[in-house]
Amino acid sequence: MASTPVHPYARRLASLVSIAFLSSLLWLTAAAPTFACSCVQPEPMAAYATADNAVFSGTAGPSDARGVPVRVGQWFSGPGAAAIVYLSAASFSGESSCGTSAPAADTEWIWVTFVGERGDLMTGLCNPHGQLGTPEGDALLADATKTFGGIAPPGATATDPPEDAPETPRVGSELGGAIVLGTVGLAGALLLGVVLFARRRVDTDA
Repeated sequence: MASTPVHPYARRLASLVSIAFLSSLLWLTAAAPTFACSCVQPEPMAAYATADNAVFSGTAGPSDARGVPVRVGQWFSGPGAAAIVYLSAASFSGESSCGTSAPAADTEWIWVTFVGERGDLMTGLCNPHGQLGTPEGDALLADATKTFGGIAPPGATATDPPEDAPETPRVGSELGGAIVLGTVGLAGALLLGVVLFARRRVDTDA
């Protein structure tokens, strides 16, 4: 049985479609790292005075599966103020998805964050942040302090002992002292009674 000849136009159309498909894949592969994360220019701290952003500084702890715990030093603006907050692990998923590098433990930073889906705070390449002691971090800290003021978060000093705490009375020692004094007084009274009784007997016999 003779095969049906392929029309030249159909063959040409198939070739054009294949070339267009392969070109699109190549362009997407090459361009992906370029536009995967596109950030606008950083804005002044006043632009982040919203209910969606939290601005704070603090000391990073060791990262874990949840993310990075931060012992907050100053809370400048936004919801969720607490002595310890978490930066979600999704914040550090890599630059290709707008993530940033996790801070080293025991380093101090200032962050502009937003609340993630699970309630933890999120940061990333597009959120202003900087390590304190560097020009970038110190400039952000100065801007945040000037804009918001900054206060210690709730519970930050909850574990510190009060400076003028009254001394707890030592009930046991006071009770022991009273017993000793009572015993000595009773012994003295008995001794005095014996002496008086003996003197009276002597006087009677005489």
